[in-house]
Amino acid sequence: MRELTSDQLDEEPLSVPPPLSGLLPRGGLRRGCVIAVEQSGLLCMTLAAGASAAGGWCAAVGMPELGMLAAADAGVDLDRLLLVPDPGQRWPHVVAALLDGCELVLLRPPDRPSAQVKRRLAAHARRSRCALVVDLQDRPTGIRSAELAAKGQERTRVGSSGGTPPRVLVVWCPDWPVVVAAAAGAVTTAAGMVGAPVAVVAADHIVACSAAARAAGVRRGQRLRDAQRHCPALIVHARGVDAEARAFESVVTTVEAFCPRVEVLRPGTCAIGARGPARYFGGEDALVYKIRQAMADRGFACRIGVADGVFAAQLAARSHQPGVVVQPGETPRFLAPHPARLLDYPELTGLLARLGIHTIGDFAALSADDVLARFGSDGVTAHRLARGLEPRPLAPRSPSADLSAAMEWRNGCAGSSTGGAPAHPLARPTSLPVPSVAG
Repeated sequence: MRELTSDQLDEEPLSVPPPLSGLLPRGGLRRGCVIAVEQSGLLCMTLAAGASAAGGWCAAVGMPELGMLAAADAGVDLDRLLLVPDPGQRWPHVVAALLDGCELVLLRPPDRPSAQVKRRLAAHARRSRCALVVDLQDRPTGIRSAELAAKGQERTRVGSSGGTPPRVLVVWCPDWPVVVAAAAGAVTTAAGMVGAPVAVVAADHIVACSAAARAAGVRRGQRLRDAQRHCPALIVHARGVDAEARAFESVVTTVEAFCPRVEVLRPGTCAIGARGPARYFGGEDALVYKIRQAMADRGFACRIGVADGVFAAQLAARSHQPGVVVQPGETPRFLAPHPARLLDYPELTGLLARLGIHTIGDFAALSADDVLARFGSDGVTAHRLARGLEPRPLAPRSPSADLSAAMEWRNGCAGSSTGGAPAHPLARPTSLPVPSVAG
């Protein structure tokens, strides 16, 4: 056991069991100190037993193997013990909150803390007069140990198998609300002509516009009156979200022919995992080509992007080229020149602009600890996106059940009595009414 930091305090130390009292200065744990123990969960529980027996509150953070029964066997007062088995990525915030309300906090960090985090927790422990005991036990097999934690971010950037986001293919149909409005007949004949300036509006703001409208100065997010000032001939249509979703099912059905597990990000954009289909169809470039051909055969214009994670794949699909494949491990380099506002956190990106951080690469270059301390949880999520680390996996919808049924008619149908009887069994598997056949 080695003491890392402590104050010379005159107040009464935290009580410890008699076998340990002779090993510690003044016979107990000094309040406000930080103690490190190496691979000794039992010692941690023994310290908690002494503190809780004296009426103090204790907390155990990052110790999932510790249960109530084990704590009771060690002599801990269960009425004064708080367990946080998995504190998550923001574990320093969890520990800081517990330091304010407990006399003893037992901590097993999920990863190696930075020097800044160590200093902040030590200062917080001194202010709150709480003893912090850090268990330096090795990580379980299969999880990267502390020696690799400092290099983990860089390994992930270059395609390490330990944390690389999955390969994702995104299909994007540009100006989908405009396409649906034209297909539904909501746009007049003049508006449906090639080159007509068309815009779709919701809540008095432009949500989509045609290429001709963009050339005239209309932009997504503009107020309607501003857009009409730029383009007096603008043809406006109210948005129909349900119609867009229904129409997009035809696109999803086409994509499902290549991979049945499709996530619809929004009407006009969907995503699939690229690894399996790419192996089957001969590579990611071949997969992109085949999907584009299938979409063209159905009459849909689309752009496709493949990259590590959904966010990067969406940006690749929105490139000027119809099909962009970002090679594995190259996602951070691909994202770097894009503007930071594409991270889609308006308050955060506005603050970044005021701080002089204008590109995703500039934001990714910041330290993860500094981002957490300055920008909070939203900043951490956006920072992971900027570094090419997708914060979530794909969430594809379940494939639809096949409700089709077939029957071969050998002798034809002479009348309703002949056709009605054999048609009835077809309705049983699908629970769909099948009308009788009239000759």
